[in-house]
Amino acid sequence: MQPPRQSHWDQRYQSSAPQSLTWFQENPVDSLALLARFSDGPGQTLIDIGTGNSRLPDALLDQGWQDITLFDISEMALGQTKTRLGDRHAQATYVQGDITAFTPHQRWDIWHDRAVFHFLTDQAEQDAYLAALDLGTAENALIILATFALSGPEKCSGLPVKRYSAEMLSDRLGSRYQLLDGFCVPHVTPSGNIQDFTFTAFRKRPA
Repeated sequence: MQPPRQSHWDQRYQSSAPQSLTWFQENPVDSLALLARFSDGPGQTLIDIGTGNSRLPDALLDQGWQDITLFDISEMALGQTKTRLGDRHAQATYVQGDITAFTPHQRWDIWHDRAVFHFLTDQAEQDAYLAALDLGTAENALIILATFALSGPEKCSGLPVKRYSAEMLSDRLGSRYQLLDGFCVPHVTPSGNIQDFTFTAFRKRPA
């Protein structure tokens, strides 16, 4: 039997067309902009936490990235991404798992998460996420983290979320992570509603 959290997300991805999900973004412009500003480019290693049906993998492959890991709790979502990428799917590594129980197998140069951390409303789960983040990132790693903003919705996909400002995320990550930039982005959902996101970029300081 699947854990409840995995079942929830598998059902969401199975029951809805990708383009109808509220978080769907045809062009991940903000993530790409932060990568262009703060990363060293396609030669680096990157993990995308909560890939879902994101178009970020497509864009990264278009730009020549060669070492990307796609992580999601939903096997259904990862399968849909593989299908969409077609012949290019083998250029990425796929990891199915719960981020709160994830023991990274390597240290990546870039950790990208557009909308997972805000679902962790329990401090113990947040701590588990941050432990995985610390273990799974190299010194001087770039962390791109996006959550619902303080003006964003209180729930998503029927689940409660925790909303953040850039300063709140900086406090939660701690002094090991230097805030490079933080800004609010109004995300337009497929139905035309507005959901405010906080986008942040951090640099992991050497120990």
